[in-house]
Amino acid sequence: MKAEKKKGTVIVVSGIQWGDEGKGKVIDQESQEADLIVRHGGGNNAGHTVMVADIFNGGQQIPMVLHLLPSAVARRKAIAIGAGVVVDPLALVNEVDYVSSFGYGEVRRTLSVDPRTALVTVIERVMDMAQELIRSRNGKPIGTTARGIGPAYAGVANRTALKVADLLHPKQLCTLLEQRLEEATRLFRAMGITSTQWRQIFADLTGMELRANQRLIERKLRTEADFDYTVFASANGKVGFNFAAIEAAYQNAAHLITSWRGVRDVSDLIRRTVMLSGRVLLEGAQGAMLDVNFGSWPNVTSSHTLAGGACTGLGIGPTLIDTSIGVAKGYTTRVGSGPLPTRITEPEIAASIHQRGNEFGASTGRPRDVGWFDAVIARSACWWNLVQTVRLLKLDVLSGLDEIKICFRYCLNGERFYQVPADYHQLNDSGLEPEYLTLPGWEQDISKVRRWRDLPKEVKGYVAKIEQLLNERLPQRVTIDQIGIGPGPDQYLTR
Repeated sequence: MKAEKKKGTVIVVSGIQWGDEGKGKVIDQESQEADLIVRHGGGNNAGHTVMVADIFNGGQQIPMVLHLLPSAVARRKAIAIGAGVVVDPLALVNEVDYVSSFGYGEVRRTLSVDPRTALVTVIERVMDMAQELIRSRNGKPIGTTARGIGPAYAGVANRTALKVADLLHPKQLCTLLEQRLEEATRLFRAMGITSTQWRQIFADLTGMELRANQRLIERKLRTEADFDYTVFASANGKVGFNFAAIEAAYQNAAHLITSWRGVRDVSDLIRRTVMLSGRVLLEGAQGAMLDVNFGSWPNVTSSHTLAGGACTGLGIGPTLIDTSIGVAKGYTTRVGSGPLPTRITEPEIAASIHQRGNEFGASTGRPRDVGWFDAVIARSACWWNLVQTVRLLKLDVLSGLDEIKICFRYCLNGERFYQVPADYHQLNDSGLEPEYLTLPGWEQDISKVRRWRDLPKEVKGYVAKIEQLLNERLPQRVTIDQIGIGPGPDQYLTR
């Protein structure tokens, strides 16, 4: 019998709710023993938050929000962005400077970006906003982040997307940009976008960039003028682009990115790491319920957020993955439009969770809707991702509640659902009713507890009940092996 060649270990981490579960914290923890951490999908519409020491303010712990770079950047490990991601080169340059402002400037040496990775340009960002404008006019907005992610993936499917490889060839980049801008101008005019709407789109993009890059401005690494997207619009006030300004911006970004000497085949990098018995950590974006195929359609993202997306996004086979970790909060949240079956209707309870959990989107800043823990979506996501272990985070947020509910199934017109309905009309039906188990809450502030055995019995019972519900009707065994009781890197408890 021939011996297996595979030597290393590959772990994939996925969100099993609607995103914002705390994957960044889990990746940060798991990366302590990893040799390579790779982002496999999505774009800078994702937001992962890790707590780091601010070297410019006495080393105090502050949040560092990442949108493109893998969450392990603070561990000073080798990190990579795979071909399944879509990258805004302007945003990537800004984010590298952003993490450098925390004292992690070596990211320019440790980052690899696959040349196959598609680019997000100003064209895709404007298209994102123009399409949402039209959908809103028809009363059907989807709550896009306006980062250009959907149009970028559409460009991949249409074979019109620019690639990171184009950044290596300045002349070809110039030619391709000019062609795309001419085509896009004709398309936007055909869409009926008015001159007033056109100017407003670029003004809105400017506002978004100013809010997203405040730290760079405060550190005087950028000026407000650096984020003025209105210069990308044609100067004559008509629907069109300023080609010279756009070319200059992207050629500058291309020069900076190529100067890092990190554009390389990420699939091959993973292969070599595994053959050298290395440990590879694969990082997803958003959550299972935002997956383009299995999420709460049509309010989903444009990429494959499930563990299987790591295979297509990185060019690896499914049997290479050894462990699938799912991440969930002890309650449910989502940002934007779409269903939330377990939405908390008691204003005082919702306000408490909102405030204690700081429930605002890491990418958008929008307030998240909050709900009770939904075992139906988490159970489905455990199957879709073949999750073996779950990290259940932010249980400290639930302290002080007299009772806590867990949704164990849905009911619609007499039909019971233990898995997410495949018919999205059913999931979006206002008559869909969550059925709950009600458990006793706990008064104690558990954020300072450091041993599992010292937790209140109500917390242990809550975790055990969720684990029991997750395992119903699943072929694999799912274990909640750790819980989170606060934002700090040491606020984990192992069962």
